Amino acid sequence: MKAFLVFVLLLTSGLSYGQKIRFKISNHKDTTVNLVRYFGKGLFYSDTAEMKNGIIEFDGSKQKAGILALFMPDQKMLEFVYNNEEISIEATYPDLMGTTKVKKSEENTVFIEYVRFMNSKLVQANNYRE
Repeated sequence: MKAFLVFVLLLTSGLSYGQKIRFKISNHKDTTVNLVRYFGKGLFYSDTAEMKNGIIEFDGSKQKAGILALFMPDQKMLEFVYNNEEISIEATYPDLMGTTKVKKSEENTVFIEYVRFMNSKLVQANNYRE
């Protein structure tokens, strides 16, 4: 009986895996980048990773669902939604949001379109103010 319980425990522990949060950033040298999360009105560091050949990968199992952002050393950010799913996003530096292509994540496809729409309306509103 004990052997059976150990077998079941080992089997089920091998089935659980964390989702990957993966980025490919073109046109930027290798560096250390951060994953930040919104909490209230503030941003808080959530994880750190090394960019190697433009590839950045975070372990999603460490993250809670919500709006997160890839935070570059020069303080440029790429916001995205994390809902315990695997994510793959490509972008070109320095216009991260303008060049974002979501490769894996339906929620982020919609979210990026929304952010781009809101940014275009912000530009229009600023033009009216001038």
